[in-house]
This record gives sequence, structure tokens and C-alpha cells, in this order.
Amino acid sequence: MVVGQNIEELLASLFFPVNTITNFDKLPTPFLCVAADIVKGEPVVLRKGSLASAVRASMSIPTVFAPVRMEGRLLVDGGVYVNLPVEYCRQMGADFIIAVDVGGGLMREDELTSAAQLLIQTTFLASNLSYEKERANSDIFVDVFSHLKYGTMDFEQGASMMQSGDTAVKAVMPQLVELANRLKKYPGRQWQPASQRSLRYSLEKITTEGISKLNQDLALEKFGWRVGDRVTNSQISNSVHNLLGTRLFDKISYTIDGDTASTALTLRATEKPTNAVKFAVHFDTDRGAGLILNFTKRNWLLRSSRLVGTLDLAENPKARLNYFYYTGNKSRWWHHTEVYAERLLMNTYIEGTPIPNILNRYLGISTQLNQSINKESFWGFGLLWQNTQLKPKVDPRTESSPDPIEIIEYNFQTLGAKLQYQINTTDLVYFPTRGKWISIEAKANFSNPFDAQLYFTFPDTTFNTFQSGRVQPYLRFNLRAQRNIEIRKGVVLQIVGQIGLTQEVFTSENKYSAYTVGAGDFISVGGQLQRPRPNSFVFMGLKDGELAVPQVFMGGVKVQTEIAKNTYLTPAINLLAAGHDAKDFWSTLTDFHFSEEVNDSAFYQFGFGLTASYMSLLGPIQVSVSKDPQVDKVRGFFSIGFNL
Repeated sequence: MVVGQNIEELLASLFFPVNTITNFDKLPTPFLCVAADIVKGEPVVLRKGSLASAVRASMSIPTVFAPVRMEGRLLVDGGVYVNLPVEYCRQMGADFIIAVDVGGGLMREDELTSAAQLLIQTTFLASNLSYEKERANSDIFVDVFSHLKYGTMDFEQGASMMQSGDTAVKAVMPQLVELANRLKKYPGRQWQPASQRSLRYSLEKITTEGISKLNQDLALEKFGWRVGDRVTNSQISNSVHNLLGTRLFDKISYTIDGDTASTALTLRATEKPTNAVKFAVHFDTDRGAGLILNFTKRNWLLRSSRLVGTLDLAENPKARLNYFYYTGNKSRWWHHTEVYAERLLMNTYIEGTPIPNILNRYLGISTQLNQSINKESFWGFGLLWQNTQLKPKVDPRTESSPDPIEIIEYNFQTLGAKLQYQINTTDLVYFPTRGKWISIEAKANFSNPFDAQLYFTFPDTTFNTFQSGRVQPYLRFNLRAQRNIEIRKGVVLQIVGQIGLTQEVFTSENKYSAYTVGAGDFISVGGQLQRPRPNSFVFMGLKDGELAVPQVFMGGVKVQTEIAKNTYLTPAINLLAAGHDAKDFWSTLTDFHFSEEVNDSAFYQFGFGLTASYMSLLGPIQVSVSKDPQVDKVRGFFSIGFNL
């Protein structure tokens, strides 16, 4: 069901000029709306309180919008009982009633062709009992329904529905003109709405409803305003968004009582469940099928904290456990500790030789202290420990024709410090149309033990070698960014950039090179889905993890076009420059050598492709075809569902 946070914010903005009026009879135009108490099973006439909340409750179609709690009642759309409330208007004292009908009573049998239509029909069965009576009780009846081409659930067809309304009004225009002429002898109401931006309210009292004691202090700190402050409507709305960013609440609304000189502000919130379990399924041709199980526990050990555990039961399984809590002045600081593990089949690179079909077992533990800069960005610092184990899918010693260099066993650990900055102004998680997303991470890995057993094959002999020691300390810089520019409605230019750089520091002759044996922390390039590890870069034309390198520059352009509702077609091109040894990479970067992977210089690759996507209830569905001319293979890809 739709919780309705955005709807309530819109209603609060539209009704702001009259937000201090709690008796609807005293509005410039007297008003009432009808809701239904879903617990007691009775209609409820709303004539006082918060106008925004009353309207929101009266439009809460069961199973579509979440119910609204008002004055101890749980309310849904009043159309459950009466969808054309003419009689209630008579009881208000109305002498002349213009009734506008967009429902049209019950649908015919041949119109009940979907589960949604059956559900809507069932929901409003009771209201049909009084429909004809209510219609006959009106003085002018505007029949919009007979002109409608779309139904209740077609929210995106607003323009067409408004045209239907215009057509219906034209049909009764003679009656409306006659009425207008009769009313000319009566003085009209005069009312000048106040400017939303010019009003500043002096907060004399701040109260909360629906916020538990465990979250009370955090909510008021994140809200940011205190008794005695003077604030505008837009400032209050921004503070509400800050509260939503805590992920402790499903919905937050507010009401203002009094005048600008003395205002009582009430924050009303619906908290997320203390414990929640979710699941999802997914599949993609690179990593196979999986079932995601997610458990969230709030306010565990510390107030305003969150423990989240996620397990992806898949052919390439993954697991994540993180703990999060707020701290510091106004709760702008927050601490985050995470454990992430995965096992996957990928390519890697050892001592200048690419090695395919390696089982990668990864475990990473990080702890980080972050500060919110604003509601869109933060920075943080912390520690990261990583352990990577590599083993071949098939023991090369049992193969008849092994590659020149194969891995028998490989273990690599890193311990280091990191800095992170992230900003996200995009409007949507999937298929964004505007805004930017930038993630920057700098790491210094200073303790890097390593051991490996390698298998060498020459024309006349084969042998094992054992290597053990430490890898040179090194710095890693990762940047991932995307800018979305809406060219016109439904067409979005997306500019993508990804950078991963590795630089050894404080080198020692008795330590191994991070450029040759640090494969456990190389940048994994390829595929079209962003993976959880920051070292994972997407690239149109390569399979997931097809390329593993310590140095890479990547840039690309996509044009996302919405060709139908929730359906997109996106052509894309991208270019990368990659290498291994930092000195060799930088010295040959301007040679523009296009080829498959080489280990002694920078090399370039170019990829392009086309993706068709659909945003379904199960998550995004994507089908794509792409090619990298340097690899000279056409890649097909299919995915469905949400990923870890």
C-alpha cells in the first residue's frame, strides 16, 4: 500500500494558507468530507481538525493507500459507504447542490477484466446502495464518469481525466450559467490568502504524536527547531525530510494551531516496525538466481539504532550485517559498522597473467564515523579489514591442458584507514530523471599479509611454487558518479564516470608488489548491475568481473527514454583505460593502445549496447545486448528483481 508521505506533503502545502483553521465551517468555503472507520465499520463525517489529514483520510482507497489515524480512529475512503455524499451537504444547510460524479456506480460484468477492477468493485459495493438516491437529490449533476477513458488506478492519466471533466462541464454549462445569473444579486465572499513564503511562525509549543520515547530525543534533535524559533512552512517541510532520512518513520506530518505570533506545532509520525522481515527473489545471467532475506531490528542496544541483516541465498551467495546509530550534537553524527561476505566466480590476475574461473571468497569488516553535511550528503572516516581467498573452480593439476600460470590457493588480507564522501540528489533510485550521485572513497592499506600456491606449466615440466610475505602498503582511490539531465519529458541524458587508482607507498624490497599479487583487492570491471563492493565497476560490453585491474579510468553516456509507462529503452556507450603498474600506466596512458588486457602498459577498451527495461512489482527487469570490439564478443544479459 502507498503510505502517502508525498501526498500529505502536497496537501499540507496546498492548504497552508488556511492551516490555522480547524473548524471546516469557518473556511472561506464551508467544507466537509466523508471517511469510513475501518475498525468500527461506520461512516465518519470530518468537519474539524487538520484539513490536510481529513482530505488524505477521505481518499484512502482500501488496499491502495494506507489508512489514516485521526482522533483514535483508523480511517479509509468514505466511498466505502457513500461515494456521492449529497445528503451530508443538505445537512450542512446547502440550498443548491452541484454533484460531480467520477465513479458512475458499479462496473458492468464485461468491464470486470482484472484483479484490480474486481477489488475496486468489491470495495465500493455498499456505496452503490445509496448512489441513485444521492444522485437524484442533487440540483445539477455533472456526469464526468461517462466521458472517462481511464479508471481509478490510472494515476498517470491526469491530463486526460481533466479533459473529461471539461467535457462534462460543457454538457451542463447552460444550467451553470443560469445559476450564476441568479446568484449575481447576492454578494460574493471576499478572502485574500496569505503568502506561504511570507509567514513566519513563532513556535510557542512543540508536541509529538506517534513517536515512542526511544525515538523522541532523536526526532526533536533532527527536527532542529526549538520553542521560541521563528520558522516558515518551507523550513518545517525541510526538517520533516531530515526526520524521514533517519529511516525510523514510515510517515511524518505536522499541523499548526494558532496565529503567527503564538503557534503550537504538532508532529505526527508513524514509526517503522521495531522488527521487520522482508524477502525478495532475483535472477541475472551473470550471477544466477537467488532469494534475499532481510531482517531489521530497531532500537537494539542503543536508542535510535538499527540492526540490519541481509542474506542472499544464491548460486553466488552474499551476506551483510550492519549496525547503525546516531550520536553527537543534533544527531548529525552517526556510526556505522558492517560485515559483508560473498562467494562468487570471477576472473583475476596474478604476476602479469589473467586467470579465469576463480572462486573468490571475500570477507570485509568496516567501522566508520560519519557526519551529515545536509540531507543529501555526508562524509566519514574509519577502518576497513578485508580477507580474500581465491581458489580455482577446478584443480588445475587434474586438467590435461592447464594455463601457463594457475592458482592452487591464494590468501590476501588488508587493514587500513579510509575516508568517504557521498552526495545523492537523484529523484529516483531506479531510472532517475534528474540529479546527481557521487561517491568518493580513499583508502590507505598499511598491513597486507599474503600467501599463495601457484601452479606453473611449461612445455617440458610443471611445478608448484609457494609464496608468503607482505604486500607493499598502497593507497586506493575510488570514484563513482552519475549525472542525470532531463532533455525533455521522458528522455534523460545520463553521464557516468568511474575511477579506480592504486599507488604503492613506502616500498620495501622484501615485500611483494600490490600491482602483481594484490589481486584480492583489484577493481572488478564489467556487467551492468552495481554490486555491493566499492571495487565493482559496471561496463557495457564486458561480463560481470571479466576484467580485474588495479588502475582504471572509465566514462560513458546513456540516453534513457521512457517509451511507455515504466518501460525504458537505453542505448549506451562507454570507454575505459586500464593498467597494472602505476608507473607503466601513467607513462603509456596517452599511447591510446586499444586491445585486450596487457600487463606492461595502459590499454583501452570501448563498449556499446542497448538495454530494454521495465519497472515491475518484483523489481527492475532488464534485457540488453552489448559488445566490446577489443574482446570481440557479443554479450547478452537478462535480470529481474532487486539485488543485495
